[in-house]
Amino acid sequence: MPPSPPEPTTCTPAHLATTGACSDGLRCLLLLEVNATCKVAVARELPLPDDLDPGEGVLDLAWPRRDGSLFLVIGGETWRWGELPAPLTAPADALTKLTWNKAKVGVIEPEGYQFGLETDGKSVFLVGCAAWDDGGGEESEEWDCTKTLFVDPKTKKKARRAPTPPFMVPFEREVAPVIALTMIGGEAACISGSDPPETFEDDLPDAFVTLGPSDWLGITYRAGSRMHARWRADADYYRGCEQDGNVTGMIRVGPDGFWARSTEAGWQLQHGPVRSGLSDATGTLRAFGDGPLAWTGE
Repeated sequence: MPPSPPEPTTCTPAHLATTGACSDGLRCLLLLEVNATCKVAVARELPLPDDLDPGEGVLDLAWPRRDGSLFLVIGGETWRWGELPAPLTAPADALTKLTWNKAKVGVIEPEGYQFGLETDGKSVFLVGCAAWDDGGGEESEEWDCTKTLFVDPKTKKKARRAPTPPFMVPFEREVAPVIALTMIGGEAACISGSDPPETFEDDLPDAFVTLGPSDWLGITYRAGSRMHARWRADADYYRGCEQDGNVTGMIRVGPDGFWARSTEAGWQLQHGPVRSGLSDATGTLRAFGDGPLAWTGE
């Protein structure tokens, strides 16, 4: 494994949201900021309502634009969604006064999943499933969503196609400066620099994010299943033509080369090729939050 690249010192400022412990130990919506010198800070702490029990915590987030609204989904017997305008300048008690709206999106998943959130960087959609295939009846231990629904939360209008998540490039041959993917003889192949093509073990991605000369994220859109009921854009880290098995956890893609990966300690923020992670103003490496995460565009 090649040595890790040096820590970044210059970044385009970025923002993201997650949930976790407030500085006083209670539960908060955490709004994070990465500044121009690549240091991370908590820009706002917005306390979550006291009456949210563990089963009614925040299950999903979407924040299309930094100066726009942030959307949240909370659980319970009937899942609900809320819209928080201008979260970076919202009153400290904004979430305790938020209106939570009931919604029904398709059919509830056998283990209780109802709906999540997706954005294309402009609009927000509730995402659910029109029908679950039980894979063989009552004895089946697996099931899959046969048709995903994307619904405008306010108008209830269904989208004709899945939104393209922001910050990702639809698949094209060149996924990094020295890495190309193509089909040769009916099989996926990867070309690294001037080396002969080699078999690419995975399916060609739906989208990608270039992180360095040979480092990139391959994005695969996946319908809901028992393993993960929400429709999602799965990201895998590649170095050259192979997945990097040292980069574990879920990955959430952000703008301008930012991304985050889940660890036991929380979300570790990254910029460009994988490193030890971004630090705070004191130079201390930190992980943030323990719930859903949403990057926002400017």
